Amino acid sequence: MELTADAVNDFLAQRANDSHLDALFPATKKRREALETLRVTMLKVGDKITVARIRPKYFAGLSGTLINISAPSRGRQKTVIRLDEESTRRLRQHEWVPEEDKEHEIDCIPLSACFLKGEAPTK
Repeated sequence: MELTADAVNDFLAQRANDSHLDALFPATKKRREALETLRVTMLKVGDKITVARIRPKYFAGLSGTLINISAPSRGRQKTVIRLDEESTRRLRQHEWVPEEDKEHEIDCIPLSACFLKGEAPTK
């Protein structure tokens, strides 16, 4: 029998006891961390990306090409992104960007805030 999301949801809603529910949070957290690690390790220089889950918030939604990924420092990796024309225009509303620049490079963006284009979270 295949385990489906509906079957899991049904079990949780109908039959799970306190110990089942207590075990759920750590297991879910561990799985999310594993998925995040996998997602980040798949990113490479040249990928078209969108920035999300970042502060300041005006960086969220910017897109461009990943042009450099730093070596890990204190467990984190930073990137350099060459913004596309639309994102360069949007950034210009918040930071100084030369008017003649069609594309603009931003650095120190955490790799964890970079998502392959079309895969960025909506929330």
